[in-house]
Amino acid sequence: MKFQGKVILITGAARGVGKVITKWFAQEGATVIINDIDLQEGEKVAQQINQEGFKAFVIKADVSKSAEVEAMIHKVINTYG
Repeated sequence: MKFQGKVILITGAARGVGKVITKWFAQEGATVIINDIDLQEGEKVAQQINQEGFKAFVIKADVSKSAEVEAMIHKVINTYG
């Protein structure tokens, strides 16, 4: 597991390429932080990953809004180091 002990924040992670990348990092041992503006879809992805025995958490933020991005980054750093 290449990313064991690492925390990865992925934006646009509820669908498409972002979702695929998120699942790959989780399978490689990373704790994945799923960011998307669609909280419900993000929670579905996190649930799938967690049911497979990996670690995933969701943070809703609109990456087109700098204040939301800054708050998201601070939350990730304060929570996961």
